[in-house]
Amino acid sequence: MDRSAFKAQTAGEAADHVSYYAKLSWQERLAVASYLNSIAYNYPLHDCLFRSCWGSYIAFVAHITEYGLPDFISFDHDLGLEESGYDCTKWLVDYCLDHQQQLPDFAVHSQNPVGKENIQRLLENFVKKVGFM
Repeated sequence: MDRSAFKAQTAGEAADHVSYYAKLSWQERLAVASYLNSIAYNYPLHDCLFRSCWGSYIAFVAHITEYGLPDFISFDHDLGLEESGYDCTKWLVDYCLDHQQQLPDFAVHSQNPVGKENIQRLLENFVKKVGFM
């Protein structure tokens, strides 16, 4: 994300962030969310598997299958397609078990409280039951 693109705003403009983000495409909003997560969880932006080009189950599976596990994954439940972030999480757990890989560091940032809890519980149970992370 280009930090030079930020500009000084009045208090009114800054408070009107909802209309600003509503004008962005879903890809741009996803890039902003990825950047903010990298700051909040202190990981390099390039190591995150939460980017606009991986906003689907198929892309998630294809990326990990081809390149292996990233250092960090930030999960969203509602991907807007048939499969959800929970489906990605189940696949990831199976992948880690099948390949005897440690689960990458993760966060769950979903605004869907039930979906967020389901993903979080699955990941936490995996860590507890399997005993490594």
